[in-house]
Amino acid sequence: MVIQLVMKRLEETDAQVNGWVLDGFPQNDYQVNAFQRVERHAPTLVCEMLQDEGESIHKLSGRKMDPFTGEKVNMEFFNTKLDEKLAKRLVRMPEDEEPIVRKRYKTWNKVRVSLENEFRARLIVIIADRLPEQVTDQISDAITNPVF
Repeated sequence: MVIQLVMKRLEETDAQVNGWVLDGFPQNDYQVNAFQRVERHAPTLVCEMLQDEGESIHKLSGRKMDPFTGEKVNMEFFNTKLDEKLAKRLVRMPEDEEPIVRKRYKTWNKVRVSLENEFRARLIVIIADRLPEQVTDQISDAITNPVF
C-alpha cells in the first residue's frame, strides 16, 4: 500500500516539474525492489545519512511533537522561554523510545546495504552527527553541484 501511495504521488504534476524528496523511503528490501522496478521514478540523488546508534538515540530522545499541529521539535534546539505554552503541550512520540529506536536502527542497517547497492551511482553519504546547518549545506552543495 505504501509503495502504491508513493508512486501515485510521484506522478503528480508538481513532483514531475519540481522534483521530489523522500524521507525514510524505501525502508526495507521489498520497497527497494519495488521502487527500482519503476524506472521513471529513478532518483537523481540519494543522500544516506549516517550516524552511530548512540547519536540516533540521543537525537530522538530529545524529539517531541505538538499534538495540535503535528510539528516536531528537538528540545536541544528549542527555546522554551520563547514559547512556554507550546513547550507545555509537546509530547514524546512512542517510536522515539530507546528500545524502539534500537530496533529501527538494526533494521535500517540490514536494508542499508541494498540501498547502497541499488543507488550507488547516485549516492552521497552524509555524516549526520553534525550541526543541522552543516548537514543542510552538504546536501545543498550536492544538489547544486552534482558529481554524477
